[in-house]
Order: sequence, then structure tokens, then C-alpha cells
Amino acid sequence: MNYIELINAFWEHDEAHQFTGTETRLYFYLLKITNRLGWLQSWSRNDNRLTTELGVTPKTLRTARQSLADAGLISYATEKGRNSKTTYEVLAPKHFIKQGKKDLINYPENSLYIRTRDKPKQKQKQKLCNNSSELLPHTPPDINDIKLYFTNKTHNWEREAELFYYHFDGVGWETTTGTAIKNWKSKANYWITKKNMKDEQQRNTTNIQYGSANRNTPATQQAGSIRALEDLANAILGEA
Repeated sequence: MNYIELINAFWEHDEAHQFTGTETRLYFYLLKITNRLGWLQSWSRNDNRLTTELGVTPKTLRTARQSLADAGLISYATEKGRNSKTTYEVLAPKHFIKQGKKDLINYPENSLYIRTRDKPKQKQKQKLCNNSSELLPHTPPDINDIKLYFTNKTHNWEREAELFYYHFDGVGWETTTGTAIKNWKSKANYWITKKNMKDEQQRNTTNIQYGSANRNTPATQQAGSIRALEDLANAILGEA
């Protein structure tokens, strides 16, 4: 299953379980971190940090976590101690087994997720690193890499970098056809160019409106009145 399929499966599962707001928020937080880490099969997070980021109490976190585990959406193991950490793993919903679909996310041997479909296995295109025989899976960029690439390339570049990152992170770094995005810089260049063109269009529109407005400013009207009075005075003097 891929990112989008997991999201859709969660909402189908929610119809039967009626998850609380905290349980829903926790699940999507775990899903986001798993995706950000390149789909590691399991990873750990400090409980104190997690309660702070979610804005919940430790008791509420434990209850929500156990509810998701009982539903078969995640598995976890908690370490005991003062600075306890919990190891999480995102699972496919149980009801997918009844539909004849795979009940586990497909993780390769190196624990990094490679997207697969419910079809006969197809050859995955991989890249060789430094002419090495080791195959590397596609991993999404980090938000810091995005900000570095956007630096000074457009107006309010830091905000645009965040919008770009969260847009493509939300769709699992895939195109609308479900193909993994391998060259994110190409997408970033298009995003930046489109933003700059929009800004230029707005500046041109503003300049046109400003130019029209200048023709009717109080200073212009005052100058016109003075010229009219001068013409009237000259006419009177001429008649005299």
C-alpha cells in the first residue's frame, strides 16, 4: 500500500471504529513521520516530545495509541524509564485482509519502503550511486533542502518553500498519475517560475491602476484650477 491508499483505508476503517480527534491526529502524525523518514519500517520518538507536539497529556496519548493498536493500524513498544521512548510501526488496516489485499506494507530488506501495487511484480527503476552496484530507493527531499533551493529565487521564498514541501508531502511525492517524483527540482523550478510570473502580473496591474489614479490626484486637480483662474484673469484684462 502507498501513502494515499493508507489514508483512504483509514477513513474506511473510521466508519466502523469512530476514532476520536486525538486518535485521528496521532495516526496522521505517525503516518507523516514515517513518510518523512523514507518509510522506515519502525522508528522511535520520545513520549514527552510527542505529547508536546500533539498538545495532549501523557494519559491521553497512551489511550489513543492503544486504540489505534487495537484497531490494527499501528504497533508499538514502549521503553520504561525517565526519558521513555516508544517504537512505532504503521500497519495496513485489518479489513484489507478480508478484501484479499496485502495485509502488510511492503518493506524491502533494507527497511526502506518502495512503492508497490496489487499487481504482478514489476521491475523497479533504481539509480546507481557513484557507479556502485548498490541500488538506492527513491527518498523524498527534506524541508531544509527545499528551503535551500528556494533561497532568494522568488518573493517570500521561505513561505513558498514550505507551501511546496507540504503540498507534495501530502500526496506522497507522487504525480497525479501515481508515479513517484524522482526530480523534485524540476517541480520546484516550475513552482518558482509560476510564482514569479504571477507576481509580475500583479505588479503590472498595480502600476496601470496607479498611473490612472495619478491623473486624478488632488495636486493635479489643484494645478488645473490654477490654470483656469489664470486664463480667466487674462480674459478680463484683455476686455479691459
